[in-house]
Amino acid sequence: MISRGYSQQSAGDNAGSSIVPLSRAFALTTAATALSAALTALLVRLLYKPHSIAADYSAFAMAARDFQPEPVERMQYLAVIAVLPFAAWGWNRFFTKRRGANEPAPAGLGYALLIAAALAAAIPMLTRAHVVLRTTAAFPFSLAAATICAAGYYYYGSRLLDKTQAVWCGLALLLTAMAALFGTQVFGFQSIDTAWDYAMHFGSVFHSVEEVWAGKTLLVDFKNQYGLYPVFLAPLFKLTGLSVLKFTVVMACLEVAAWLFLFLAFRLMLSSSALAALACGAALFVCQMHAALLYHLTYFQGVPIRLIAPTAALWLACKWFYEDSVAAKLSCGAVSALAVLWNFDTGIVLFTAWTLALAYQNLLRHGFSGGWNPALKDAAINAAFLFLSVGLYAFYTMAQAGAWPDFAGFLSFVGYFFGQGYFMIKMPLLHGWIGVALIYIAGLAYCAGILDRREYSPRACAVFFLSILGCGLFSYYQGRSVTSNLQFVSWPAIALAAMALEHIRRTAFKPARVFAAIGIGALVFCSAGAAGALPAGIANLRREALPALRGTESPSTRKADFIRQNTAPGENAIILSYNAAAYHLHSGTRNPLKLPGMAELYLQSELHSLAGTIGERKYKVFFEDGAFAFHDGQKNAATESLEENYAAAKKTPDGMTLYLPKPRR
Repeated sequence: MISRGYSQQSAGDNAGSSIVPLSRAFALTTAATALSAALTALLVRLLYKPHSIAADYSAFAMAARDFQPEPVERMQYLAVIAVLPFAAWGWNRFFTKRRGANEPAPAGLGYALLIAAALAAAIPMLTRAHVVLRTTAAFPFSLAAATICAAGYYYYGSRLLDKTQAVWCGLALLLTAMAALFGTQVFGFQSIDTAWDYAMHFGSVFHSVEEVWAGKTLLVDFKNQYGLYPVFLAPLFKLTGLSVLKFTVVMACLEVAAWLFLFLAFRLMLSSSALAALACGAALFVCQMHAALLYHLTYFQGVPIRLIAPTAALWLACKWFYEDSVAAKLSCGAVSALAVLWNFDTGIVLFTAWTLALAYQNLLRHGFSGGWNPALKDAAINAAFLFLSVGLYAFYTMAQAGAWPDFAGFLSFVGYFFGQGYFMIKMPLLHGWIGVALIYIAGLAYCAGILDRREYSPRACAVFFLSILGCGLFSYYQGRSVTSNLQFVSWPAIALAAMALEHIRRTAFKPARVFAAIGIGALVFCSAGAAGALPAGIANLRREALPALRGTESPSTRKADFIRQNTAPGENAIILSYNAAAYHLHSGTRNPLKLPGMAELYLQSELHSLAGTIGERKYKVFFEDGAFAFHDGQKNAATESLEENYAAAKKTPDGMTLYLPKPRR
C-alpha cells in the first residue's frame, strides 16, 4: 500500500519512459553535497590524529617497505561516506524551499553536471582503453563504430536506439565481448610458471580450492584470503574433478555469468535493450577486459570472486524494485548474506547496501512516519539470512572436522591490508576518481529529491542501491589507489552513467542530443573494443588451453612428473612453491601442512610453524627455485630449517629440487 500523500509513478517508469526533470534543486544539491564531502575530508585531515605508535612489522613475513598504512585517508573515506546521504538530504531540503527550486536547471546545469562527472571519470579510463586498443586491430574498428554511432545518434535522435537493428547490433557486440573474455581467461597446468601473475594471483586463489577439494576444512585446517568461495565451488568439482584447466573454465564461466547478470539488471533499468547491451559491454571492457589485453592478466580474485554476487544481487534487486517480485526480494537477501561468506570484502558492502536500499524504498512508499517499521522488519529479515548463513557454516565445520570455524582468521586478512597497510598506495589529489565520486553524489542528490517529492520511483530505488554500493566498493581503490583498481570498482558508476544517459536522451533540452551522442560514442568505443578482442581470445585458447588438452610437455609438467616419480600415489609431501596446490594436484601427492598457501603466508608465526613441520623430518620436501621470492628475502625460518634438517638429493634442469631428511645423529 502507498501511504497518503505518496503517488505511484506510472508503469512507464519501469521501462525508463517516465523521466523526472532535473531541477535547480538537484544541481545545487549535487554541488553543495560535493563541497560538503570536500570540507569533511579537509576537517578530518586537520583534526584527526592517529595514534603515533612506532611501526613494528616484525610479526610479518613480508618486507616492511611494502607496508604503507593510511589511517588519515581511511578516516577521511569513512567520514565522507557517513556524511554523504545526510548531506544530500539536508541540502535538498534547504534548496527545495527556495523559489523556483523545482524549475528545470538553467542552461541544462543538471545535465551538464552529470556529463562533466561522467567525462571526468571516463578520461583516464578511455585513455587506458586507447592505450590498449591502439596496439590491436580492434582500434580502427572501435573508433569507426563509435564515430558512426555518435553521428547517427546526433542526426536521428533517441529513436535510433529503439530500432530492432540497433538492438541486435548491441547484443552481438556484447555476446562477442563475452566470448572474447572467456577465451582470454582460460589456461591449463602447462602454462603455470613462477611469474607474479601465477605465483601470487593464481596461487592465492587456487590453493584453497585444491585443499578443500582434497578434504580439508576451510577456517579449521587453514585460512585463506578471499573468502569461502572454495566451499561453494567444492560440490561442482567433486562432480567434474579438478584440474587447473577445469578450474579456469569454471571461473571464466562465472565471469560471463557476472556480466550477464549486469546486462539483465540494465535491461530492467533502461528502456532500450541496445543501450543496456552497450552499457554492459563498456563496463566489461573498462572493468576487466583492459587488464586481460594490456597485462595478459587473469585476476580471478577480482572477477568473478568480487563481482558475481553484487551483479546477481543487483539483478534480483531490480526485479523487486521494478516488478515487485517477492521471490526476487528474498533471493536478494539470501545472496547478500551468502556473499559475506563467499568474499567478505565485497559481501559486507553488498549486504549493507541492500539493507539501506530497502530502508530507502520503505521511506518512499510509507513516508518518514510509517516507513521505519517495515524498514526495521526488512533489516531483521536480512540479519536472519546472515546469521543463518554463518550458523550453517559453523555447523558444517563441526560436522566435517569436529571444530568450530576460526572466524577471527576469516577477518584477519582485512586487518593486514586495511589496518596494517600492506601493499597500499595513497590516492592522488587530482584524478578520475573525482568523477566517479561525483556520479555517486549526483545519484544520492537525485534520490534525495525523489524522497522530498513524496513519490515512489523504482528508478530512484535502483539509483540509491547503486550509489551506496558504489561508495562501498570504492574502498578497494581507496586502499590501493592505482587506475586499474578504479576501473575494476567503477561498474556501479557506469550503470548510473547509463541511467543518466537514458535520462538525457528523453529530455526536451536541446543540447542534450550532443551530450547523449558523446555518451553513445564512448559506450560503442569500449563495447566494440571488447568485441574486437575475440581474435586475442581465440589465440589465447590455442596457446594456453589446447596444450593442456593434448598433454603437451612443459616445465610445469616436467616438475610434476619429477615429484610423481619420487613419491608414492597419495603420499604426503611438502612442496615449497607458490604453485604448490597445482603441483600436488597434478602429481597425485597430498599436502600435510595446515597453513595458507605460500602466497598467503603473511606472518612469521606461520613460517615458524612450517619450519617446525620441516624439522620433524617426516616428509620429503620439494623446493622450486623462486620459492619465497616475494617474501622478505628468501632466507627465513622455513629455509633455515630445511638447510639444517634436509640435504638436496636431486634437481631437475627446470628448477625443482628434492630434499631428503638427514640421518639423525
